[in-house]
Amino acid sequence: DHYNKTAGLGSEARQLVAFDRWGENRVVVPVPPFMSLLKEHLVAPFFVFQVFCVGLWCLDEYWYYSLFTLFMLVSFECTVVSQRLRNLRELRALQVAKMHVNVYRSGKWELLPGEALLPGDLVSLGRPSGNASSDGAGVVPADCLLLAGSAIVEEAVLTGESTPQWKVSTTDAGLKGSQRLDIKSDKTHVLFAGTKVLQHTGERAHRIKTPDGGCLCVVLRTGFDTSQGRLLRTILFSTERVTANNWEAGAFILFLLFFAVTAAWYVLHHGLQDASRSRFKLVLNCVMIITSVVPPELPMELSMAVNASLVNLVKKKVFCTEPFRIPYAGKVDVCCFDKTGTLTSDHLLLEGVVGDPLTRTVPLVWPEEGEEEEERKRGGKAEESRRTRRKKSKKQEEEQQQQQQEEGEEEEEEEGEPKRSNEEKLKKKSARKDNGDDDKNGD
Repeated sequence: DHYNKTAGLGSEARQLVAFDRWGENRVVVPVPPFMSLLKEHLVAPFFVFQVFCVGLWCLDEYWYYSLFTLFMLVSFECTVVSQRLRNLRELRALQVAKMHVNVYRSGKWELLPGEALLPGDLVSLGRPSGNASSDGAGVVPADCLLLAGSAIVEEAVLTGESTPQWKVSTTDAGLKGSQRLDIKSDKTHVLFAGTKVLQHTGERAHRIKTPDGGCLCVVLRTGFDTSQGRLLRTILFSTERVTANNWEAGAFILFLLFFAVTAAWYVLHHGLQDASRSRFKLVLNCVMIITSVVPPELPMELSMAVNASLVNLVKKKVFCTEPFRIPYAGKVDVCCFDKTGTLTSDHLLLEGVVGDPLTRTVPLVWPEEGEEEEERKRGGKAEESRRTRRKKSKKQEEEQQQQQQEEGEEEEEEEGEPKRSNEEKLKKKSARKDNGDDDKNGD
């Protein structure tokens, strides 16, 4: 009943109090400074263990090797921190600007950006009319309670469910005035931040009429307090470090530690019997035997592998804000995904029309700067390939015609040879007859 009778933030004093308490309606991914992240990496247990081993090597007079190893360790940690900061900046750049909404303040409607919303504001939400092509069009900017009207909302960004959800107002649902609002049980009356309004129906009979025919809503939560903000906060501010305390690794280290302690005790026992041996060197060697259970180079090799994995993931547009989780991903055998909303989408986007040649897609939009030149080059290459194919076809036709002519001439020659042979035979016969007649006349 409190929300049904509200008139929004009426006075400027109430607006200032709400702004001081809640701030702007922003879900901004924080990018910590380089040094703070570097300090976080430098106090990690593995790095401290490596520095301790480097100190032992320095005491054993391995100066060059120790200093070079320390330099490599710090360099690798700086590389990992730089990659992590780059991923956070990329993730922050993916944030979409919130759309402008009509807000009821001081007894009148004002068109304000979504970042200016405060808990308690009365807003008008709905599917934008016309061809609104902006990324934030139709996206709910904050968690809002539906007071008047109804809407069909897509909540795939929060739940992964592609089926649109039907939202009804509290007045249509007939809720009792004394009933307390519960977000989980009354979610059919709440429009959550980040969801998209597919269809809406306004209500003109309400005491406060919306100027654009949208649904009348009251803002409940903004910023990181919204459902979308809490989800993002869970992703960003989950456990910052995960220790490798699984049973297999612990058992393996204990197994090696048993032999290391046994070997150190043997060296210490026999070393104390030699009075001429330095006690400092003896204790140092025993400690180095124990620390050799875990190779000091192992964390550095892990850092190299993790950094290489980060580079490969970024090339595939996969951003990892917590690189220490990558080795744990290597233990995954089966990975199950939801379908629509995660791997696939329920929206069909027309990319273009396939023309000639069949392997080339003709875009339906006017190319931007740089794309036009590239498109012209593609067209020139396609035209050149067509000309080449035409030349080849013409050449093949000419060769076929020439071959047919040669075959025809050969056939004519073959037909002419028997004719010539017959004529020669007739000539020979006539010559013989003439010779015979001459002989008779001579007789």
